[in-house]
Amino acid sequence: MKKNILLLWAAVSSLTVFAQPAINPCGSLTDIHVVVIGSSTAAGTGPTSASNAWVNRYRTYLQTINPNNLVTNLAIGGTTTYHIMPNWFMTPANRPPVIVSNNVTQAVALGADAIIVNMPSNDAANGFGVNEQMFNFQTIQSVADSAGIPVWICTTQPRNFSNAQKAIQLAVRDSVLSYFGSQAVDFWSGFANSTNSIDSFYDSGDGVHMNDTAHGVLNQRIVNLAIPNLVSDTLSYTDHIVNDIYVTNASICGDSNTTLHVVVTNLGLQNAGTESLQIESLDNNTNLFSTLATANITALGSCVSDTLDFVVNSYNGVDQTLQAFINMSGDTDLSNDSSESVTLTTQGHPSIVGTNDTVFSGANAQLMATTASADTIVWYDALTGGNIVGYGNQFPLTNVTANQTIYPEAVRGPLHFRNSLFTTATTTTDWNGVMFDIVALGDIIIDSLKIKMNANGPQEVVGYNRLGSMVGVEMIPSAWTAWGTDSVNAAATGDFEIVNFPDVSLQTNDTLGVYVHLQSVNARLSYLNSPATVYLNSDISVLNGTGVSHTFGATYSPRNWSGEVYYHYGFNPQGDCSSERIPVSAIIKFPSSIENIESIGLKIFPNPSNGLVYFEGKKIPEIITLKDIQGRTIQTKHVSHGQLSISDLQRGLYVLTFEIEGKRFAQKILLE
Repeated sequence: MKKNILLLWAAVSSLTVFAQPAINPCGSLTDIHVVVIGSSTAAGTGPTSASNAWVNRYRTYLQTINPNNLVTNLAIGGTTTYHIMPNWFMTPANRPPVIVSNNVTQAVALGADAIIVNMPSNDAANGFGVNEQMFNFQTIQSVADSAGIPVWICTTQPRNFSNAQKAIQLAVRDSVLSYFGSQAVDFWSGFANSTNSIDSFYDSGDGVHMNDTAHGVLNQRIVNLAIPNLVSDTLSYTDHIVNDIYVTNASICGDSNTTLHVVVTNLGLQNAGTESLQIESLDNNTNLFSTLATANITALGSCVSDTLDFVVNSYNGVDQTLQAFINMSGDTDLSNDSSESVTLTTQGHPSIVGTNDTVFSGANAQLMATTASADTIVWYDALTGGNIVGYGNQFPLTNVTANQTIYPEAVRGPLHFRNSLFTTATTTTDWNGVMFDIVALGDIIIDSLKIKMNANGPQEVVGYNRLGSMVGVEMIPSAWTAWGTDSVNAAATGDFEIVNFPDVSLQTNDTLGVYVHLQSVNARLSYLNSPATVYLNSDISVLNGTGVSHTFGATYSPRNWSGEVYYHYGFNPQGDCSSERIPVSAIIKFPSSIENIESIGLKIFPNPSNGLVYFEGKKIPEIITLKDIQGRTIQTKHVSHGQLSISDLQRGLYVLTFEIEGKRFAQKILLE
């Protein structure tokens, strides 16, 4: 879908700044092209910055609705209505000729969906009267109408003129508003003072052109026309499309109430026929498809949207691509239907299993907890709140004389807080190296950097740093420390790539000077040549720096680095997410008549064991009874040459019981 717009400046009433008009789905989904023809106001004369000119503001506005929207500006300062007449126009004597590269014919040739004409005052300045100006405007409108392109004509604008010239301006203003009606845009009301000159509040300083504030109002008056709604595609048949898909409640760990939202829009006529929305899920690990859900689509009016919601359980971790299809009744081929997709990836919540230890009074206990290998187990002294008392899969207790409980929790992700600071994606300069300063606003550890490449393919990135500012030592290699080298492989110029150098710890108010360059002298980074800018958040700031020729060559300042700093800080015992805490206990169960093996000088090792247990001492048992931690007998085995094999058992905690000279002994052993 593509639309183009040619705009002629006309009238909009009063300086009131209205709320943005509602743009219907057809207006936001249609690619439109607006062409502006006119003179200095449209060309951008008056504002302190080109970005503040009304045409550029309007371009930005349209592209927030749809990034594919275009605004082409053909305006040239000093032009009159005669300059923008069609190519075939025979210019009368003593009138300026047509400029064929900037006129209505050119606007049509560019494929405009709409045309705006903005001719504020040059005709009156040249003494061209109301009748000839209106004839020219009507001719321009007729040419655009013949091509099926709507035209908006802007009125004249107040200017510090003679009374005769002001009379022309006022007459043209009133004629445009009267003749073009809803296709007129009022660029007069509110800008004139009591003498019909330009009000000083809106004067750029020359008595002719409008300032930044005035251009903001002009832009709003064009915005209020809601041109996308008026020129958007509306089909003569029903056409439901999926125009957006997104998820909510999708934390890094996952959520049982993750919701998939699918926005369906009808770009054509309402139809009561049956259509359905089908949600397919692709598991990105197994490449297997499944149907997640189907739903009927309510008959929608023209240019009306509806959002359908589906619950996706991502609590246990998922890596899937969710795709929504419009599926006509009886259609077995989904590939030709309107669809959109979104990838949903969550780590999943960790789980934890605990193992109690049963011991005799006064013995040592070994509490156990297991979780996924990548997770961390944190032990607390209370089920909620409390203090951290240990880390890892095992928690030892010594001289246990009463039942005792500790509470482990599985944590996924690092036990610190992570953040990053991005500077700017806008770049103007491509050079081999760049220096800048990072200032720590708190205690942090720098993890890595992301840089913008202007060289594709494999590249080696070299980093230097120094504790202190780079200012004043740009060309002194001895002032810098080699940070490291990392490899990147940019698919295209303009890509951002992450480089990993060793972590650097910074304390509050420390400054770290950074120098990054590409190892190849001919390769290029991208950064911004602009006034010095400071980028900051609550943790760090990045100060502007300098471009640097290869390996401490010439410097070019100021330059703003384009990239991102990744860092971490503090202690976060919850990581990215955590399991519930569970109780794990040391339980006094074995009778006190059981002896301690140390009392007879017996050693049983190793513990933990990989399946083979050794006995060493003057007195070694001959028969061993193996019990589980609940005291149930598993099996009885003979000790041969001081060795016992338990490799046939499952991993876990066991109790070896035996007798020597009429005394009973017990020893726990962990089989890994």
